[in-house]
Amino acid sequence: MTQSPRPVRPVSIEPPVHPRHNLPAPLTRFIGREGDVVALTALLATTRLLTLTGPGGCGKTRLALAVAEATCSDGPSDGVWLVEFAALTDPALVPQSVAAVLGVREEPRRPLLDTLTDALGTRSVLLLFDNCEHLVAPIAAMADTVLRACPDLRILATSREALRVSGEVAWRVPSLSLPEGRVICTSAQVAASEAAQLFADRVRLRQPAFALADENAAAVAAICRRLDGMPLALELAAARVRVLSLAQLEARLDDALRLLTVGERTAMPRHQTLRATLDWSYALLTEDERIVLRRLAVFAGGCDIAAAEAVCGGGGIAPADVLTLLAQLVEKSLVQMNERDGNARYRLLETVRQYAVERLDASNEGESVGQSHADWYLAIAERARPALDGTEQGKWMARLESDYANLRRVLRRCMEREENVQGLQMARDLARFWQARNDLSEGRLWLTLFLERCRREERSALQEDVWPDALFGAGRIALFQQDYEAARALFDELFATAKQSDDRSHLGFALNQLGHLAYYQRDFTTAHALYAEALAIRRRLGNPHHIAISLGSLGQVALLEDRDADACDLLEESVALFRQIGESIDMLLSLRWLGFLAIRRRDQRAARDCFAESLLRGQESSTNWGLAESLDGFAMLAAIEGQATRALTLAGAADAQRIANAAYPAPFWHEYVERTLAPSRDALGARVSADMENAGRAMTLTEAVTEAMAIAPSGTIPDSATNRRAMMGRYGGLSARERAVVAEVARGKANREIADALFVTEKTVEWHISNSLRKLSFRTRAQLAVWAVAVGLVASPHAPKKETPAP
Repeated sequence: MTQSPRPVRPVSIEPPVHPRHNLPAPLTRFIGREGDVVALTALLATTRLLTLTGPGGCGKTRLALAVAEATCSDGPSDGVWLVEFAALTDPALVPQSVAAVLGVREEPRRPLLDTLTDALGTRSVLLLFDNCEHLVAPIAAMADTVLRACPDLRILATSREALRVSGEVAWRVPSLSLPEGRVICTSAQVAASEAAQLFADRVRLRQPAFALADENAAAVAAICRRLDGMPLALELAAARVRVLSLAQLEARLDDALRLLTVGERTAMPRHQTLRATLDWSYALLTEDERIVLRRLAVFAGGCDIAAAEAVCGGGGIAPADVLTLLAQLVEKSLVQMNERDGNARYRLLETVRQYAVERLDASNEGESVGQSHADWYLAIAERARPALDGTEQGKWMARLESDYANLRRVLRRCMEREENVQGLQMARDLARFWQARNDLSEGRLWLTLFLERCRREERSALQEDVWPDALFGAGRIALFQQDYEAARALFDELFATAKQSDDRSHLGFALNQLGHLAYYQRDFTTAHALYAEALAIRRRLGNPHHIAISLGSLGQVALLEDRDADACDLLEESVALFRQIGESIDMLLSLRWLGFLAIRRRDQRAARDCFAESLLRGQESSTNWGLAESLDGFAMLAAIEGQATRALTLAGAADAQRIANAAYPAPFWHEYVERTLAPSRDALGARVSADMENAGRAMTLTEAVTEAMAIAPSGTIPDSATNRRAMMGRYGGLSARERAVVAEVARGKANREIADALFVTEKTVEWHISNSLRKLSFRTRAQLAVWAVAVGLVASPHAPKKETPAP
């Protein structure tokens, strides 16, 4: 005989305070994620099983409680009930935990789960299952059963990983939003981030007078970033302000596991220290998952799948199994997966990485894993070196940039172990990268260190071209730093070495660099002679990239000697050669000087074309190389257009980019910029000029680019050869139809809208966009949009309305 459903006791017997829920009253304010609460509350109304996933300490429980609280007023008519599983260790007792909260009693000779489903029946109830990760299988089985039997039941769960029940929606809880990475942090900018709001609120619990101010904004931003916006870590850090200043706190976060150990006494034990939280997560892993997790600790800044397989495989773990184990660690919220330029990268949050380092050291495999890591990145750097001067330059710059922290780790390992041959080889391979990235001091440090060590002991063990390449790289960096004495010594040695071995290629390098040295020291006659000799050698060798560099160098000398016609021909030939061989960072220098030459000729439109392309390709380089000088160019353009306020704002933005990227302006460039901006400073006066520059320094790069692109030049010289040549190359080989499609992309239209506007099929639009991306060497629609504004296919959203050029 079938029993009648029994009522849920808390529904039929109203508690005196909270008749429809047993949610705890919060002791502290809910900070951040207010938007998530709204979104999740709406999602829960249409979903029967919603699981919030994320690593320990990310705030899953607090967010779930906030969602449940928001649901109480107009949600399930029969109540919201919290079931806490954290303290439960026996999987068989999962149904008993739920029944105890709901007041459902066991019946003789009947499974409790059957009694529970009967009691719930058709009631409208929300169950909040908190901390399910250590009991995922039994909780998933019970959830599946009760959801099938009870049509109006909903479950909101928190867990390190999804329950994987049919119909489940898993929502990964992100870290709190972080302060933007600005050069200058103001209190308002930092306070806009959720992480800073939470940290400041919790600090005020210890120091009621505390307030975010411009003086402490940078320290607060650094703490939030170092802790990856993790709520538990931020709260534990806030507790330390009783005994440490913010600066001291930030400085000690290299050992966060030791520092963050003072939680609330009433919190669960695993939430009282960061280490306890991580111990809890680590204990739930399989042995293979633990091995991969601790081996991942050797990476700095994350890795891609190829690196993970090479370094984490072996010693009982087949490389082919690494992907599966990585996926499991991602599911369990211990590894973060982010997509970058179409490639997945895996990283550990900093606190998890520190914990995994301890586990790696304790496993006695740290040495072998470290060697595998070094071998992998030595090989990556070696492959990158020739590509940094070729058509794949942008791709390899981006790849090295993403693994910069790993490359640094290998260099430090070589230094500490006195593996000097490998160290010099890697430093040689990275010299071009450091130059393009404007990371000159670090590059010179490594090159000088390993050159001196190998000069004394191990030069004979080096591969044939490593020594001259390293001399070239170190000398070029010394030149950029205006250490002319050191640069001359290195280039003279390079010249002598190349002469002795009849190495014509390195002889061309030495002559061109000695020409740079004379150029920097204003000996233009000597510079011209050396550049010309280098160009003659390079023309015989036939390397178009090196020829283009020498042409650009000669063009700069001609410009400084007021031989404008020669400068124009040389610089344009240089740019044309660079275009022929594909994208090259070196082209940007020739482009900018060509833009300055156009300004000197009052050919503003040609100047804008040059500076816009330089700015766009500088962003494309993944290093922000030369962005400061490109913004300088727009500042000069604004100045001669009579836009004094914009000119000095852009000058400030350029200065901020120089500081952010540790960039050094090209020789004589700054003099020309200041001379061009002088009338604008005079027009505005010292105080207003300073205000405008400070406003520019506070801009983000995106804001600065938008401001620059808003300049619509009025002056032009229609008959100038420079302008005609610039116009011919303006559209990058795109057909009229491709330009029309790209213009619609820049206006923000989707493919379907573009197809309707142009009376073509959506497939045709996709084909034109793909072709345009290929021809312009771009990767995204956003880059197409910026380019379209730069060449005048569409007007900037901030520019005065003007007629769009005909395709």
